[in-house]
Amino acid sequence: MVINMATARLRTVSDLQTFVRSFDASDSIQWADDRERYLHIERCLDRLGYRDLRKGHRCVVLDYLRLTSGYSRAQLNRLVKQWSTSSELGIGQRIRKRYCAPTQPFCRKYLDADIELLAQMDTTTNPAPGRSSICAHRVAHLLKRAFETYGQSQYQRISAISSSHIYNLRRSKAYLSQRTHHDKTRAGTGVSHIGLRQAPQDLGCAGHLRIDTVHQGDFDGRKGIYTLNIVDTATQWQVLGCVGALTHEHVVPAIEAMLRQIPFEIRGLHSDNGSEFINYMLSNMLKHKAITQTKSRPRRSTDNALIEGKNASVVRQHMGHSHIATTHAQAIHDFYSTDLTPHLNLHRPCMFATEAIDARGKYKRTYKACDVATPLERLELLVRSGKATLKAGRSLERLQSLALARTDLQAYQDLNEAKKRLFAKIARSTVDVQQQGPPAQMRMAA
Repeated sequence: MVINMATARLRTVSDLQTFVRSFDASDSIQWADDRERYLHIERCLDRLGYRDLRKGHRCVVLDYLRLTSGYSRAQLNRLVKQWSTSSELGIGQRIRKRYCAPTQPFCRKYLDADIELLAQMDTTTNPAPGRSSICAHRVAHLLKRAFETYGQSQYQRISAISSSHIYNLRRSKAYLSQRTHHDKTRAGTGVSHIGLRQAPQDLGCAGHLRIDTVHQGDFDGRKGIYTLNIVDTATQWQVLGCVGALTHEHVVPAIEAMLRQIPFEIRGLHSDNGSEFINYMLSNMLKHKAITQTKSRPRRSTDNALIEGKNASVVRQHMGHSHIATTHAQAIHDFYSTDLTPHLNLHRPCMFATEAIDARGKYKRTYKACDVATPLERLELLVRSGKATLKAGRSLERLQSLALARTDLQAYQDLNEAKKRLFAKIARSTVDVQQQGPPAQMRMAA
């Protein structure tokens, strides 16, 4: 409810106390803008003689202003301090906005053109894949020589840059836009009839999967790995895979191997409209397994919301956003299959929503502490209720024995050790490539 009231009638502290006690939290006072609220605060402070009030009465005034103005207590303290230090000014001039752009802002020392020169120097001096850039001290010396020794005037500003500030510029958007490139998903042509364009209706049953890819980015024109992420809607059972390219020859065999890791029967697979999923090879494979293929609808961003959340909370958390060369795709795929996928399904708790219909007839989701469970625990409930069917040769007893073989803490420790070994292997491979120098063709050309 919106309240319009004559605040000038409240002239004593007792009037304010009565107002504060009777104020309903659902009520709100409507103001045209901040200027009108500032004027209300000034008039209230002047009318009640705020400077002459004792501490207890000042607290009542601040509580009243907090309710009527909508500002926080900390903001009110700043406004009251501004009002008290400008007593020589008239009403309407004591409190003013001070957080605005300066009339003469600080000028940038290094412009986008300088950052482009730095990115060009980093790219040219380090063509070896897998490493971001050379030491900042060496780059600073090269930039200095470019201006002082060779007389290249475009390097005049950046020639005096410090080594430490080079790392700051390397984190800027202007620098990253020069060296990192991300391709958007490209839809296939001529295959629009593949897959049903609808949101899958799982009805709380296991076996309806969502799939998406996570790209580690291109660096200096070199492609990065792609992580394939599959998540079941009902149990949040998750399987990860890795490929070096989004071609049919790489993606379809990887998806087929990932589907074999899922212990229950699969009823459907939902994806976006990327050509890596909407193609005849994958469609024929799914038809052979009697799996219904669906794809996202236009302007329905929630069709694949679950898998997008898993991309951020699982893949990015463990693999980060940095570029990883495609030469490490098999090692990362082995890490996913051996270490990360079993950990996610046997030891990592997930949040499950409880749906209810509110007074307006809309579904409302709430996440309660009692609904937290691992994917294996959720699968056990669905198997007992008949909403999940295990594949032939799979049993809950076998899965439970794997989960009880290690405690959750031990599983996290083992996962961290395996991840350290993986990234140490990637780092060693990067150093070896850099020590080998440029390819033979480049050495011959030189």
